[in-house]
Amino acid sequence: MQSGDRDRIVSLSKNGFIALWDGKDGMCLKTVNNLGNGMHYGIKV
Repeated sequence: MQSGDRDRIVSLSKNGFIALWDGKDGMCLKTVNNLGNGMHYGIKV
C-alpha cells in the first residue's frame, strides 16, 4: 500500500450493492451494483 492509502472496507449487501470505503480522497463511499453502475460520495477530511 502507498503511504497515503488507508484500509479499504468492502461490504456486499444482499441487494447486490458494494460499499467501498477509500480514505485516499478523505472518506469516500462508492456503491456499485452488479451491472457495474455506481454512485460516488466523498467527504474531504
